[in-house]
Amino acid sequence: MRLAYKKIRNDTDFDLKEFKERLEADRTFIDEEGSDEQLMELLRFGMEDDVMVVESLNDISAVNKKVMNILQNLAMKNMYIEARKENLSTASDTGNVMNFILSMMGHLDGKEEINYTNTPEEKHEDADKEGLFKQLYHQYKSGHLSPVAFRKKLHVSKEELERMIDEYENY
Repeated sequence: MRLAYKKIRNDTDFDLKEFKERLEADRTFIDEEGSDEQLMELLRFGMEDDVMVVESLNDISAVNKKVMNILQNLAMKNMYIEARKENLSTASDTGNVMNFILSMMGHLDGKEEINYTNTPEEKHEDADKEGLFKQLYHQYKSGHLSPVAFRKKLHVSKEELERMIDEYENY
């Protein structure tokens, strides 16, 4: 099923019928600026082999970390994404394309995250911890790592791990 998503900016004229036809969508999810309610509904509704179609990745978010999180959610559900403006589709070679996108965005996201620290030592430490968290998170979500082992490998308390997971999943 093709699930089209669009975030409508306040100053944009929008024709739903034309949008649905142009993106060849079976179902559409439309949010107004400032809302992600329909985006979250699309992610809940989508199933394996569905394709999320957007005109541009900017419709999902201008924040790299949020786009990366959404792409990871799609990958975990074995869903695909097609972004018309960027001429991207993960449906043809899912593993390689999705891994490339996630790696690229993780690299960009890591650079954004690093810029918030002060010293070179702090920057290196934060990058290492963020990279380790992402790697362990995927093992945890796939059932290959217990919550206790996850927490011990990061050397954090149960509460801190819960906060980190919540922040990562809801960013």
